[in-house]
Amino acid sequence: MDGLNVGVAALDEAHRDMFYLMGDLSEAVHAKSVRAALAMARDFVAKVEGHFDVEGEMMTRLGFPGAAVHQAKHAATRDKVIDLERALSDENLGLASSILGELESVYFRELLNEDMILANYSSAQAS
Repeated sequence: MDGLNVGVAALDEAHRDMFYLMGDLSEAVHAKSVRAALAMARDFVAKVEGHFDVEGEMMTRLGFPGAAVHQAKHAATRDKVIDLERALSDENLGLASSILGELESVYFRELLNEDMILANYSSAQAS
């Protein structure tokens, strides 16, 4: 769980919430529980969008020089999360499982690295 911490409490809490929700979502997909998975996916979309909004405001406030790249990664991840919701709406569990794997292995690992850069920049600005 420490790998989800970047040292900014609001971001760390959101990372943990999304991590646990993604785990529950993955379990529901693998159990072929479409209705439960779809409800969780909708919650996941809302959590991701809310988290990205908080980070966007933080980057703007700080004048973060990496904001454009970070925001582009947010957009790609947001699109992938919406693809997950659509796959579940279509009851395509195979595609949903594949998308979850991509989110876990690529998108969120990259974004955690980006969030660490943002957190370090924030700390440096506060000093």
